[in-house]
Amino acid sequence: CHARPGSRYHSGRRGRGGCRRSLNCSRDERREIFTRLPDDCDRRTDKQLITISRVVTLVIMVLGMAVTSQIQSISKVWEFMFECGAGLGRVLILRWFWWRINVWSEIAATVTPFAVYAIVKFLIPLCLPDPAATLSPDNLKHYTDFYPWSITVWPISYFITIGGTTLVWLMVTYFTKPEKMSHLVAYHKQVQPGGWWGPVAAQSGVKVRANTVPLVMAWFSSVIMTYGTLFAIGQLIFKNFETGLIYLAVAAGAGLFLWLVLKEWNLFGDEKESEKPQM
Repeated sequence: CHARPGSRYHSGRRGRGGCRRSLNCSRDERREIFTRLPDDCDRRTDKQLITISRVVTLVIMVLGMAVTSQIQSISKVWEFMFECGAGLGRVLILRWFWWRINVWSEIAATVTPFAVYAIVKFLIPLCLPDPAATLSPDNLKHYTDFYPWSITVWPISYFITIGGTTLVWLMVTYFTKPEKMSHLVAYHKQVQPGGWWGPVAAQSGVKVRANTVPLVMAWFSSVIMTYGTLFAIGQLIFKNFETGLIYLAVAAGAGLFLWLVLKEWNLFGDEKESEKPQM
């Protein structure tokens, strides 16, 4: 089952290559994770949990219908989704490689993009003069090229949201306490993660083989393979066969490189297999 690294509910094991393998959770274990309450509280029953999930689903559906009724451009929807998710990906990745990431880091990275988006898209334009009143008709159509209006327009606003979100969650990370060292040590002993776990590794006594470089190589090639395949399918659907075949070749090359990396460093191999070259 999946849980946040360092928490008492996180479980996993490492192969020779150092990659975590998820363990299956029994029904009782899943219930223990999702129904844990303070000791002086009664545990929630299955009926209560189902009722809560139904209410939450209904609320999300109503909100979705309300937002959908206001949509006038599909491109604006994609921009909204990209910007409101900006900055969160770094935390979701770094939590496996940096011991200092905690639950408040994830909460901050989840909430902050919405606040930054509102400031950039709504508050700043209200505080700025109307471009139509300050620019000539010839330059009005190009007003996004002029500071400060450009910061409210995609894609510049996207990078501002990423920067603001990253700054906030880093500050929150350093101003809040890390997870309990006992939880982090238990996680490190069981999962043996790569990256920056110095203080935890010193207490766990487990020496982790350096495999960050091949993991990054595998991740990068996976991204290229996935997006290359998606773009190839899109181009082939629109009968742009030459471009589609180019994307397909790129995806195939990335897939071959990924296979070679996995084979060479045995990232998903068994612990009993022979040790591969280190990096």
